[in-house]
Amino acid sequence: MLCYKDITFCESDCVNTECFRHKSKVDHEETRRRKIAVCYSDFSKECEDYLPDRYSIGESWHDLDFIGLKNWIEKAVKAGYDKAYTEVNWGYYNDIEDIFIVLERGKQ
Repeated sequence: MLCYKDITFCESDCVNTECFRHKSKVDHEETRRRKIAVCYSDFSKECEDYLPDRYSIGESWHDLDFIGLKNWIEKAVKAGYDKAYTEVNWGYYNDIEDIFIVLERGKQ
């Protein structure tokens, strides 16, 4: 079956509108007028350019080398995140188990 622009677009929560698969690239007026199907899939797991609204390094942040952390921060800045904070998960004996670095985009 042929679909709009012969592309499967991404239906994730990604905010990277520069990506050719971003759902904002779909002209819904044209697809309705021409009765063309639009194919969607969630590419967030395998896409290197995935930038969600809430972006967290999570518990693996300490495994990143300097270059990995630098790349993570550059992607976050590119996405225009304007809130940053940390979240801490405390263990049973009041020791820190995980530290999360979280960045969020403000509501526009």
